[in-house]
Amino acid sequence: MRAIFYLFLFLLSLSCEQQIKTERQSNAGDINNISTIIEAVILQDSLDLAIPIAEEIMPFIYLPVQLDAEEMELPPPPYRKHGIHYMNEIMIARNFQESEQYYLTHLDTLHIKEQLLKPKAISLLKGAIADADIFSIEAARKQNGKKVDACYIFSVPIFSYDSAFVYVQYDYLPVDLSAYGRSIILSKQNHKWRIVAGAPTWMH
Repeated sequence: MRAIFYLFLFLLSLSCEQQIKTERQSNAGDINNISTIIEAVILQDSLDLAIPIAEEIMPFIYLPVQLDAEEMELPPPPYRKHGIHYMNEIMIARNFQESEQYYLTHLDTLHIKEQLLKPKAISLLKGAIADADIFSIEAARKQNGKKVDACYIFSVPIFSYDSAFVYVQYDYLPVDLSAYGRSIILSKQNHKWRIVAGAPTWMH
């Protein structure tokens, strides 16, 4: 009986090690994939490569769908700070619908909701995007007394159920000029991400 117990512990240990290894490989794949997506946005949406990109990829804050007395969806509250926005599956589905590129299925909306409810903490690696200056916002704030120079901040990409489409937002925060945000929808075509739709999300 004791031998069986120790065998069980040994097998459980191997299983846990394999799971950790798989998760690390998956996370590494996610980071590489996200770097590729962000690079596609930078090049295809004509972002200025002279402006740094924050290494912190910001997760959305999930906002449950709320309806008023007339069953109309209530608008989201203002964003808490640059780079962090409220989002839900209905808001993303509306972006896809308005783009007329892809209409989300029920499986898509469930998958999108799951991603929004369980955001991953992701950071870009320096050198991950060719010719891009990647820096840490938190480090810059600590060094400069919360003041950050002009930069782009990207949101965590949200994928369709089959990973053929992805939704991502970015904010442009200048020092003196007007700040703005954009939403981007990309489609995977011939193993490469291509922008198929883009729209402004806010301007200040």
